[in-house]
Amino acid sequence: VERLSARARHGYPEANYRLGLRYLSGDGVNRDIIEAFARIRLAAEAGHPRAVSLFYTLGAKLTADEHHQAFDRSQTL
Repeated sequence: VERLSARARHGYPEANYRLGLRYLSGDGVNRDIIEAFARIRLAAEAGHPRAVSLFYTLGAKLTADEHHQAFDRSQTL
């Protein structure tokens, strides 16, 4: 997770995508749908093909408040 986080800080879409998946499933981190969606959003905006489809699928399941929180989180990343 630390290596992925470091790569994500440097803007690697694959790292954000993989971190998003980890937060989504709770793999090595606490499960956090907001963090997951924020990471997947960043990867999708960078053109990561799998992140784009997951962004829309996951986004359809979030509440308006969760969308707002994830947007705010992605802005801080």
